[in-house]
Amino acid sequence: MNDALETYRDMYFEGGLSGVYLWDLDGSANFAGVVLIKKTVDDGSWDSVHVFEVSTHGREANYKLTTTVILSLKNDEKESKTNLSGSLTRQCETNANVPAPSAHITNIGRLIEEHERGIRNSLAEVYLGKTKDILNEIRIINGQGEEFRKRSLQQELLGKLKSK
Repeated sequence: MNDALETYRDMYFEGGLSGVYLWDLDGSANFAGVVLIKKTVDDGSWDSVHVFEVSTHGREANYKLTTTVILSLKNDEKESKTNLSGSLTRQCETNANVPAPSAHITNIGRLIEEHERGIRNSLAEVYLGKTKDILNEIRIINGQGEEFRKRSLQQELLGKLKSK
């Protein structure tokens, strides 16, 4: 499972760190685990934690998955410094066929991939899009304030020049 995760991490994140940890539940064929992925770049990081529980019933299994993504973005330009950080958690549950024990790797992998894609889209569309809208509004307000200040200063200078 670690090898499969390493391939997934390299395809989607182009490097980073990852690990899979599994444990038995109740001494039966049921088990649980966690998949961890961390990608750090100069201007931020992505951390995803996928906790899952697998209950097997013959050749079928029930998968419960809770995913949390922690995103941190930084911008350290001279004019402005911005730090945007937050987390998003989603849960899902599904059943799948398990013709062989190795099918758990495929089923869990597919579930994690779908979940992460959905979270990535939510972050891009909702959170980052809304932040961009807010920042654009602030820039417009600040820009108008700066223009107003410049006009006031020009009028003040003109008034003083006229009085001399």
